[in-house]
This record gives sequence, structure tokens and C-alpha cells, in this order.
Amino acid sequence: MNTSFNSFILICLFLFQFSCGFAQTEQDTGIKVIEAHSPQYPTLALLSKIEGLVIIKVLIDEKGRVRNADVAEGHKLLLEMSMKTAEKWLFNTGCGGRKIELIFVYKIIPKDSNDPDYSVVFHPPNKVTVYKKNPLPYKEIAPPLYLDPIKK
Repeated sequence: MNTSFNSFILICLFLFQFSCGFAQTEQDTGIKVIEAHSPQYPTLALLSKIEGLVIIKVLIDEKGRVRNADVAEGHKLLLEMSMKTAEKWLFNTGCGGRKIELIFVYKIIPKDSNDPDYSVVFHPPNKVTVYKKNPLPYKEIAPPLYLDPIKK
């Protein structure tokens, strides 16, 4: 990734940690991630050049499985994939009835970068960043859709 993109990511992560209380640790919550899953970048979101943060609040049962998942925030084109992925996570046993926020960050990598087409970074204890190259600029895939207003 180029230097300015790396700097931008680092600044965003730094600010995010303090604004959202991300500094929660396993010692603070008593919840340990046993199995984390990463989402695929939703195709429509990628082609629409949509990036962003999705927060899913999950309720954990006694066996460490996700019993319930609710959207806290995020773009609608990123929500479904994030929800499906959050439901697959597994936590330590004995933390039934406890809640935790799972954070999924979706970032589009410039097409001409030397980075891999798809990569995932897990940030313990509860955050995953998905990087994906947009295969083609949006205008090469489909022209913008313009609708003429209905005239009487």
C-alpha cells in the first residue's frame, strides 16, 4: 500500500480506538475469541465503491456460540455479510448471556496497487479489516443509471 494510504489507515484506527472505546481487552470482558471468521467483500458494495465500518452486537450463549446478533451501525450493503459472518464466531465457554461488539471494516484498495487482491487482518479481540481491490473502475462495469422524470 502506498504511504499516504497507510498513514490514513493508521490515523483512522488511532482515532477510532479512543472514540469507540475499542481498547477493551480480554481481561476487561472475560470473553476470549476461540474462532473468528472474516467476511467476503460484498460484490455490490465493492462495485459501488462502498467502504466503511459495521458494528454487530452479539449475545453469547453458555457454549460460546453466538445466540443473537443485531446491527449497531453500518452501511446497508455491508450489513448482511457482516451479520452472517458474526453468527459464525465462537467464544470461550462460560460467558453465556454476555454481549460483545464485533467490528468489521471494509476497505477498497486502489486497482493499481501492488497489494494482494484480497486480504484480511484480525485485530484482537473483536475487529476484522477486509481489504479488496476493485477489479475495474465503476464506470467500466456499468454506466450510471439516469431516470427521466415522468412528464404529464
